[in-house]
Amino acid sequence: MSGLIVRQRALLTSKLRETLGDMAVIVTDDSQQARPQSGKVAALIEWPDIDYPTWGNDPEITWHVYLIAGTKATQARSLEPISDALDLIADSDLCVIQARPVTFTITNVGDLAAYQLTINPSDL
Repeated sequence: MSGLIVRQRALLTSKLRETLGDMAVIVTDDSQQARPQSGKVAALIEWPDIDYPTWGNDPEITWHVYLIAGTKATQARSLEPISDALDLIADSDLCVIQARPVTFTITNVGDLAAYQLTINPSDL
């Protein structure tokens, strides 16, 4: 199963990089690297939820992605790059089943605006 998770994470990373292009300053699974710049987003891939709806079959793996925007000085304008990134993802083949506004805290930076996306488990 661990191979499945690693393969899906690599595919999700690739799809997000391709979809977001220059809109994302980084696509990563390391929260300390997820530092957006003004007018751009950082995409952070969180460790997945793993559910076993039936015994003996592959699990359902649900990925969560944070789109983090702005800097401490530009939080008032952070909705626009997040909205642009959401539009790009909505036009892609990634099936987002939920997008929720959250606050994301980065050590030595503070609280930044973000959206947490839930990707359809069967999408990767």
